[in-house]
Amino acid sequence: MVGLLDKENGAESSGHAIDGLFKMEPESLVRLFKHFAQDTGMDINDVSYSWDSLQGVVDRVQDRVMFYETLYEGSISHSEVVCAYCFWILKLSPFFHVKLPDYKINSVFAVNIFLDMIKVAVEASADKKKDFRQRYVDRLVYAFTYEELSIDALHAIAGALWEPFNNLEKLDETHK
Repeated sequence: MVGLLDKENGAESSGHAIDGLFKMEPESLVRLFKHFAQDTGMDINDVSYSWDSLQGVVDRVQDRVMFYETLYEGSISHSEVVCAYCFWILKLSPFFHVKLPDYKINSVFAVNIFLDMIKVAVEASADKKKDFRQRYVDRLVYAFTYEELSIDALHAIAGALWEPFNNLEKLDETHK
C-alpha cells in the first residue's frame, strides 16, 4: 500500500476532474482521488492505496474499451468509460482509509465520479433539454433490450427516477 502523499500527484487544476480518467493510467486515479479528498475535506494522510489494484482497475477499463472498439467498430462513449471505472473501483477497492471500511471509501469515491459524469453531461446539454425525455426513454429501452441488468441495477435506476417525484413509503404501504 502507498500513502497518497508518497507520490507527487496533485489534484487536477483545470477542466473537469474526471477528464484525467481518459488517460488510462493509475496516476490519473490517484489525482482524481486527491481532488475528491480535497473537495470533501478528507485528510489524505488517512488514505492509502494499492498500486496493483489501481493498475487492475485501469487494465480492466482498457479491456472494456478494446471490447467496445472491436465489437462495435467505433469508440466507446465517455459515460461507458466512467461507468467501467466506477464498476472496477467498487470491485477491486483500491483505496483504504484508516477510519472507514474499505468498501465505504471506494463506494463514496465511485459515486462521486459517477455524479461528476452526470454534471458534465448536464452542462454540455443545457441547450438540448427539449428532447431530453425521449432520448432518456430511448436509452432505457435500449438498456432493457440489449444490456445485462441485474435486479439491483434496475432497483437503483427506478429509485433514482422515482424518489424525487413520489413518496415511496406511501406507495409501499398501499401494496402491502
